[in-house]
Amino acid sequence: MSSDAPSRETPPTPLVEPSSVERSTARTVLMIAGAVERPLEVIQRSGPLSALLGLAVPVPGADHATVSSRDGQFRACIPLDVLRSGRLVAGRLRLPDPPTRCWDVKDVVRVEVTVGSRPDSVPPGRGARRTA
Repeated sequence: MSSDAPSRETPPTPLVEPSSVERSTARTVLMIAGAVERPLEVIQRSGPLSALLGLAVPVPGADHATVSSRDGQFRACIPLDVLRSGRLVAGRLRLPDPPTRCWDVKDVVRVEVTVGSRPDSVPPGRGARRTA
Protein backbone atom coordinates (compact mmCIF):
# COMPACT_ATOMS: atom_id res chain seq x y z
CA MET A 1 0.00 0.00 0.00
CA SER A 2 1.49 3.32 -1.01
CA SER A 3 1.68 6.33 1.26
CA ASP A 4 -0.50 8.25 -1.26
CA ALA A 5 -3.52 6.01 -0.61
CA PRO A 6 -6.42 7.72 1.18
CA SER A 7 -6.79 6.89 4.85
CA ARG A 8 -9.71 4.68 5.87
CA GLU A 9 -9.81 6.18 9.34
CA THR A 10 -12.84 8.29 10.16
CA PRO A 11 -11.82 11.77 11.25
CA PRO A 12 -12.84 12.65 14.81
CA THR A 13 -16.22 14.30 15.17
CA PRO A 14 -15.80 17.89 16.36
CA LEU A 15 -17.56 18.93 19.54
CA VAL A 16 -20.46 21.27 18.86
CA GLU A 17 -21.76 23.95 21.16
CA PRO A 18 -25.42 23.28 22.17
CA SER A 19 -26.67 26.44 20.45
CA SER A 20 -25.12 25.20 17.19
CA VAL A 21 -27.00 21.90 17.45
CA GLU A 22 -30.32 23.67 16.96
CA ARG A 23 -29.15 25.35 13.77
CA SER A 24 -27.42 22.31 12.33
CA THR A 25 -30.13 19.66 12.80
CA ALA A 26 -33.82 19.29 12.14
CA ARG A 27 -34.41 18.46 15.80
CA THR A 28 -36.00 20.98 18.10
CA VAL A 29 -34.01 21.99 21.15
CA LEU A 30 -35.56 22.65 24.56
CA MET A 31 -33.90 25.49 26.44
CA ILE A 32 -34.14 26.02 30.19
CA ALA A 33 -32.77 29.45 31.06
CA GLY A 34 -33.40 32.60 33.07
CA ALA A 35 -32.93 32.57 36.84
CA VAL A 36 -30.90 29.35 36.86
CA GLU A 37 -27.30 28.58 37.76
CA ARG A 38 -26.79 26.28 34.75
CA PRO A 39 -28.82 27.08 31.62
CA LEU A 40 -29.54 23.93 29.60
CA GLU A 41 -30.21 23.10 25.98
CA VAL A 42 -31.39 19.54 25.39
CA ILE A 43 -32.66 17.73 22.32
CA GLN A 44 -34.98 15.43 24.25
CA ARG A 45 -38.39 17.10 24.80
CA SER A 46 -40.01 14.30 26.81
CA GLY A 47 -39.76 13.44 30.48
CA PRO A 48 -40.29 14.85 33.97
CA LEU A 49 -39.65 18.56 34.34
CA SER A 50 -38.43 18.09 37.92
CA ALA A 51 -35.31 16.36 36.58
CA LEU A 52 -34.54 19.09 34.03
CA LEU A 53 -35.17 21.87 36.54
CA GLY A 54 -32.94 20.03 39.01
CA LEU A 55 -30.10 20.03 36.47
CA ALA A 56 -30.58 23.72 35.69
CA VAL A 57 -30.64 24.64 39.42
CA PRO A 58 -33.07 27.55 39.86
CA VAL A 59 -31.52 30.40 41.88
CA PRO A 60 -32.78 31.16 45.39
CA GLY A 61 -36.00 33.16 45.14
CA ALA A 62 -37.00 31.76 41.74
CA ASP A 63 -40.67 30.85 42.02
CA HIS A 64 -42.15 30.79 38.49
CA ALA A 65 -41.28 29.70 34.98
CA THR A 66 -42.67 30.83 31.66
CA VAL A 67 -43.18 27.94 29.23
CA SER A 68 -43.14 29.02 25.57
CA SER A 69 -44.22 27.35 22.33
CA ARG A 70 -42.02 27.29 19.23
CA ASP A 71 -44.33 29.61 17.28
CA GLY A 72 -44.26 32.17 20.11
CA GLN A 73 -48.06 32.45 20.27
CA PHE A 74 -48.40 30.60 23.57
CA ARG A 75 -46.62 31.51 26.80
CA ALA A 76 -47.77 30.31 30.21
CA CYS A 77 -46.27 31.49 33.49
CA ILE A 78 -46.55 28.67 36.03
CA PRO A 79 -45.44 28.46 39.67
CA LEU A 80 -42.24 26.38 39.87
CA ASP A 81 -43.74 24.02 42.46
CA VAL A 82 -46.55 23.18 40.03
CA LEU A 83 -44.23 22.90 37.04
CA ARG A 84 -42.00 20.43 38.90
CA SER A 85 -44.96 18.02 39.05
CA GLY A 86 -45.40 18.15 35.27
CA ARG A 87 -43.77 16.46 32.37
CA LEU A 88 -43.18 16.97 28.68
CA VAL A 89 -44.67 14.39 26.33
CA ALA A 90 -43.26 14.80 22.81
CA GLY A 91 -42.85 18.54 23.44
CA ARG A 92 -46.27 19.05 25.02
CA LEU A 93 -46.58 20.24 28.60
CA ARG A 94 -48.67 17.95 30.80
CA LEU A 95 -49.63 19.07 34.30
CA PRO A 96 -51.88 17.31 36.78
CA ASP A 97 -55.23 19.18 36.90
CA PRO A 98 -54.15 22.59 35.53
CA PRO A 99 -56.49 25.44 36.54
CA THR A 100 -56.50 26.88 33.00
CA ARG A 101 -56.13 25.58 29.45
CA CYS A 102 -53.48 28.25 28.98
CA TRP A 103 -51.08 25.92 30.79
CA ASP A 104 -51.54 23.26 28.09
CA VAL A 105 -48.62 24.49 25.98
CA LYS A 106 -47.78 22.46 22.87
CA ASP A 107 -44.46 22.33 21.04
CA VAL A 108 -42.51 23.66 24.03
CA VAL A 109 -39.07 25.03 23.20
CA ARG A 110 -38.26 27.26 26.19
CA VAL A 111 -38.71 27.28 29.95
CA GLU A 112 -37.67 30.66 31.39
CA VAL A 113 -37.27 30.48 35.18
CA THR A 114 -38.10 33.79 36.89
CA VAL A 115 -38.36 35.50 40.25
CA GLY A 116 -42.02 36.52 40.25
CA SER A 117 -44.68 35.84 37.67
CA ARG A 118 -44.86 37.12 34.10
CA PRO A 119 -47.97 37.64 31.93
CA ASP A 120 -49.34 34.74 29.90
CA SER A 121 -49.67 35.21 26.16
CA VAL A 122 -52.52 33.42 24.43
CA PRO A 123 -54.21 34.24 21.12
CA PRO A 124 -57.71 35.73 21.62
CA GLY A 125 -60.47 33.17 22.19
CA ARG A 126 -58.12 30.50 23.50
CA GLY A 127 -57.16 29.41 27.01
CA ALA A 128 -60.49 30.06 28.73
CA ARG A 129 -60.58 29.18 32.39
CA ARG A 130 -62.27 25.96 33.42
CA THR A 131 -65.55 26.19 35.26
CA ALA A 132 -66.58 23.61 37.82
